[in-house]
This record gives sequence, C-alpha cells and structure tokens, in this order.
Amino acid sequence: MPSNHTGAARPLIDRPRLEALLAAAASQHVCIVGDAMLDLYLRGDVDRISPEAPVPVVRVRERRQALGGAANVAQNVAALGAGCDLVAVVGDDRAGETLRAMLAEGGMPDRSLVTTPRPTTTKTRVMARSQQLVRFDEEDDRDLTGTDVTRVLDAIEAALPHATALVFEDYNKGVLVPAVIEEAVRLATARGLPVVVDPKYKNFFAYRGATVFKPNRRELESALGAAVNLDDPAALPATFERLGVQYLLLTLTSCSRSASMAWPSWTPRGPCIGCPPRRARCTTWWALVTRSPRISPRCWARARPRSKPRSSRTLRPVSR
Repeated sequence: MPSNHTGAARPLIDRPRLEALLAAAASQHVCIVGDAMLDLYLRGDVDRISPEAPVPVVRVRERRQALGGAANVAQNVAALGAGCDLVAVVGDDRAGETLRAMLAEGGMPDRSLVTTPRPTTTKTRVMARSQQLVRFDEEDDRDLTGTDVTRVLDAIEAALPHATALVFEDYNKGVLVPAVIEEAVRLATARGLPVVVDPKYKNFFAYRGATVFKPNRRELESALGAAVNLDDPAALPATFERLGVQYLLLTLTSCSRSASMAWPSWTPRGPCIGCPPRRARCTTWWALVTRSPRISPRCWARARPRSKPRSSRTLRPVSR
C-alpha cells in the first residue's frame, strides 16, 4: 500500500472517492470508435480421437456468445451506468444481427453501427473443460476505403455532440485507418473532449493530440523497435515527442520491479505524495506518465496487487 513520508500506509483510492467516481458515470456519455466483434464459445468434453485425423473430437455441451472488442468496451461503459455510442462496422449477416440484438439487450443503441459488405468479425473458441483447443476467426481485416470511411466519419460526427469523451479501441481490423483517426481526433479536440486510445501496432503513431494513450510495454517496444529502459530518466521524452499525446498509461506486464517513469520537462512540485518505504515485487504494474505530475519519477510504485488486476478497458478478457 502506498505511504507518505512518515511511513503510514494510505489507500490508493478511498471508498468515498471510488463511490463518487462510479456515481458520476451516470452523467457521462462515451463515443467508442473501433473494431467490434462477436465472441463465440463452444464448450464440451473430449473422450476420443477422430478416425479421420489425429485431432480430438469435442462433444459440444454449451454454446455461448459475447460481445467482443469495441462492443465489449461499450458493454462495460453501459454497465457502469454511462451512456455510449458505438461507432463500428458490422456485416449484413447473422453475426451482425446477433451483435445488434445483444447491444439492444444491454440497453445500448446501435444507431452508430455502419453496415458494409464485409462479414462481421467473429472469433470462435472451442473449449474442452478449461482448455482452449482451437480458435478460428471469420473476418475481413482490410482497411476501409472510399464511401465506407465517409460513413464511419459521418457516424462519429453525429455521435460527438452527445459525448463527454472519445475512446478508440483498435484491433487492426480495418476500421481505424489514419483518415478516421485524424478526423475524429480533430472533431473531439474542437469540442474539448478527452480522447483515450487503446492502440495496436499498425497505426501506433497516428493518434497525435490524444489525451491518454494506453499501450502495454510489449506494444510500445515493438512500435519503437527497441527496449524501453524505465529506469533511465531520458527513456520516455523522445517517446512523447513521437506519440504527440498528453498522458501515457503503460501496462508493465511480468514486471519484477516497481515502475520508475520519466516524462518531458519534469520538475518537482512540492513534497512527493508517493515515496514507498521500499520497492515491491509485482505481477502487473500500471503507471501513469504525465507532463506535469506531482509525484517524483522514482515514486510510481503502488500497492502490490493481491491478484492480477483486470485491464482498465474491460471488465472481462477480450479477444485480440
């Protein structure tokens, strides 16, 4: 648990503050732009090998569908009590109809969905007990072009007047092309809306002007083409310049040390509010890097999680 200079432990966030944040969700309306998909789970038992090929035969006992990708983010926003508009592409097919029906069942409008000739992205996982045997994807992940891009931009422009924030959820399925990203950021910035990005590698550096940029460490290093030394105060300023964003929310997975972060033109602003008495080992660390923080670079260590924390963007694992 974080501590102050006296060594007294204090919570990362107290209950009244958490309750206030959750209560405030009802007054928010989030525009989510990205790759929506349908997740299908086939669960069953295996007791023999197929005579046709050396593969297990799964006797399906359960079939379950779930919203995935950007649609899952919309579902979680709605679960918090906030309103949302999901700008995504679906096909004129049964999977698209199912996705629309599931949105309606969760109280989410489908007015911002754009129907195209491409199939609705569907990921099917075959499970035997708790083991995933195979996954097969039905999708067309080519970049949107022409009138499809125009229709997506029209949907974004129609949704933003009701929004208090814009969220990009990128899975490299062709919706978030540079033309869509740049125009959406421009429209949101003109309205003074915060822009939050969960990026993928393809258009990693296309989100200039975003408020919060949330890659994980592997994605960041892959995009930069080099390892990021978080103990080096000079490691991140050049990254900020390349990204052109205000905040960097970096997931440090499998980290064996606390997170020490740096940022452009950091200067101390009074006593540090962090300063844990010792470094702690962790499974996953979240660190928020900002151009004007009130915590020193070596004091981003937070409470050691008792269990692996869930992703900030979803309340359940989502498909990649």
